[in-house]
Amino acid sequence: MMKRLTQGLVLLPVLIAGMASAVEAESRLEVTDGSLVVVEVTVEGKRTAVPGLAARNFRVYEDGETREVVSAEPAGPASIVLLVENSLHSWRFLNDVRSAMRGFLKAATEEKGHSYALVTYERQAVVEQSLTREIGRIRAAFAGVEQSAWGKTDTYDSIFRVVDAMESLPGRRVLIFLGVGYDAFSQHTFGELANKVESENVQVYGFATGSDLRQASEQQAWAPDLPDLRQGEMLIRMLAERSGGAWFCPSCEADYADSMRETMSTLDRQYTVKYRRPGPLKPGFYKLRVEASDVVDDVRREYRVRAREGWRIEKAQP
Repeated sequence: MMKRLTQGLVLLPVLIAGMASAVEAESRLEVTDGSLVVVEVTVEGKRTAVPGLAARNFRVYEDGETREVVSAEPAGPASIVLLVENSLHSWRFLNDVRSAMRGFLKAATEEKGHSYALVTYERQAVVEQSLTREIGRIRAAFAGVEQSAWGKTDTYDSIFRVVDAMESLPGRRVLIFLGVGYDAFSQHTFGELANKVESENVQVYGFATGSDLRQASEQQAWAPDLPDLRQGEMLIRMLAERSGGAWFCPSCEADYADSMRETMSTLDRQYTVKYRRPGPLKPGFYKLRVEASDVVDDVRREYRVRAREGWRIEKAQP
């Protein structure tokens, strides 16, 4: 086990092995005078995607101030990292994980141009498969994961480190988290992780395992040895809302596959919106709101837009 952990720690900074030069990594916020900000958004009408929108269809507000939308176009290929919990407790919910992975493997297609990586964690994050466009490699890597005997997890630290490693990934950056979400020994706090997610242009889609416990009316009455699922649910909700992703807490094993297919479909119908903002920037949080509409047969239609809550700047920039 120690050898495997050590190898994983070495591999984590090279999640992008062989792929980083394929697409220019332009999606991180540039905080310079008159900079362009890039944000990935999901636009939906009545349960369906909305195609054919352009810059004129979007309105962007930063801290309540209107910003100039420079461009809006269908989003390009994404770098998708699956972060899967592999602790002793997580194997109690292995069927949830397998269901989610079935949905993912069925929905992931190589012709879309996306790239995929698989990372597991317990005390540390371990790269099982670095970034690849070959879905078969992800399938084989997941099949080869061995059960961990370690019952405690450093969830916050693992997510923090993976998000940090994704900084140089090409194209859109998407983290799919799958696990209980309970944290035991992390050095980073919940608040520090929230600030990290706000500071990086990474969308997080979270799946909280534990469907059978959610079906019980009194969770702790019959499973006192298992972590309280509420902590994990609070974690994935925060990650999704701060990053513009989505979160799922299924109460049925089969729902994981359906929710994963929904997530992959969502990634194929997003827009990349670029807007211009004034500088310089001071450290702090900049609240973001994105709206979308269109006029069809002289009738204005307002669409539902899901985007990150805003940006956090850690250091002053000129």
